[in-house]
Amino acid sequence: MISLRKPPGYTNTLVYGKFEPYLAEVKNLLAYLREADKKLLIVANYQSDTQRIKLPSQVKSVLLSSTGRSSVDSDEIELAAYEFLLLELRSCS
Repeated sequence: MISLRKPPGYTNTLVYGKFEPYLAEVKNLLAYLREADKKLLIVANYQSDTQRIKLPSQVKSVLLSSTGRSSVDSDEIELAAYEFLLLELRSCS
């Protein structure tokens, strides 16, 4: 994630973007949105079981994945045990 702060494409969003917790009530899940000129979703499953979560909007691209995942084609995602994802989302506007 630090490497994405350097190129100008994601710096504004990762460093200065609005922070919004996402699915805070879900146990063993860290999830939050960062939004400025881009909309990013950061999710991490902190348990040995998989977790299925609903995404707030369509995924434009997978920027980082701890499991090598290269795409997400649904409005829900099943996170593997201890999986981390950084997703760029499509804007709703």
